[in-house]
Amino acid sequence: MTNHQTFMLTIEAGPCRAGETFVLTPGRPQTLGRSSDNPIAIPDPLLSRNHCRFERIGDALWVIDLDSANQTLVNGLPVARKQILPDDIVTVGDTRLRVTAADAAVAPVTEVASVTGVAPIIDLGLNTDSTSAAARHNLRPILYTVAAIVVLLLGATLIMTSPDSGSRPTNLPPPPPRDETLQIIYEKIEASSEAVFRYEFTLSPDRVLAVRIDDLSQNRSIRKEKTIAPGLIHDWVRTIESSGFLSLDPAYLATSITRGAIESRDLTVIIGHRVHRVRVSNRKDPDVFANLRDKLETFGLSELGFWALQYSADKLTELGRDALLIAQKRMNERELSYGNIASAINSFREAEVCLETVDPKPAFFPEILSGKEEAIAELTRRHKEYRFLADRAINLENWEAARSQLRVICELIPDRSDDRHREAASKLLDVEKRLQASRKNR
Repeated sequence: MTNHQTFMLTIEAGPCRAGETFVLTPGRPQTLGRSSDNPIAIPDPLLSRNHCRFERIGDALWVIDLDSANQTLVNGLPVARKQILPDDIVTVGDTRLRVTAADAAVAPVTEVASVTGVAPIIDLGLNTDSTSAAARHNLRPILYTVAAIVVLLLGATLIMTSPDSGSRPTNLPPPPPRDETLQIIYEKIEASSEAVFRYEFTLSPDRVLAVRIDDLSQNRSIRKEKTIAPGLIHDWVRTIESSGFLSLDPAYLATSITRGAIESRDLTVIIGHRVHRVRVSNRKDPDVFANLRDKLETFGLSELGFWALQYSADKLTELGRDALLIAQKRMNERELSYGNIASAINSFREAEVCLETVDPKPAFFPEILSGKEEAIAELTRRHKEYRFLADRAINLENWEAARSQLRVICELIPDRSDDRHREAASKLLDVEKRLQASRKNR
């Protein structure tokens, strides 16, 4: 990536302005948000007024979350500050944007201004001035060619509109939707005479992500699974298809194996009816393969919380205690920000995950469990309260009050996969439309 690259953002999906592209001007940070003061202003109700900022740092493009209520996601994962690359997906509110890049050295498209007030001069060859005879002579072949093209076009139009042409249907049915059912099976094995490590990643057609890790050196064997959001499937299909993986050879095998050491990676991807499998054994991964498997491993570890396996029991205990202190601080500050209770729940869960593989559990572990339950109960109580206020305002057609309460719910429960957040977001879109209609009728 060099300074000659120009980055662009294209809205792929969202409540408004789908298909619109924004050019990120080099040398100047550009903010994105709901407010019209932003260089990238998108009237998505779930955006914060100033949601995030795009900034060039050296040759790289970065996105920085501006402490938004509903977070900034890159490829489905929330970020505070992250470098983004072409074909990455940035999700803000209900709006999904794709990052693309173009070479700025390509000549820009120039808009041609129309000339008005001057009638065009057309020489039909009627002028007898001898000085223009040569010009008229050179013009005649062009005029004859243009006339012939016009006659051919008229003939084609008459044929296509004649009664005999009715045998060809004019309203063809749309093509069937492309089958994007996705299945992934990935296994990595690293074995020596001292240790064996096995990592297994599977994604089933019904969107169940499962990861299993067997690490004999630390005597750990863990398996987790969860159902991921439907939108992530589409993003992963696009990522795999654009990665070049489907064009790789099926096998990259070493001619000889180092005694006592085995390193193998086996990845199978099924998209609809397309199946492609690549195996690499005891040799360096092709770059395309390495990039894709790194993304899969990172996604699996982050989605299921397996990152803790890289630390010792003492370090995990320390991390668990730190997460507990943060959770308790967020609960003590729950009146300062609607999102603090959800943040506290996440920190309690993080502390619990840190200690999942620690045995025996430290003395403060019961505080984590009781604190988490207390925070969940408090969040449930507040959600019921604000939902009642929002529904009452909707029934009274007090759209301003309804919008305010629904926005509180979206900040209170920022997880967009939560049914409570989705319900509030759906109602908020409807209330926004009613507000706009009432303003037009004034």
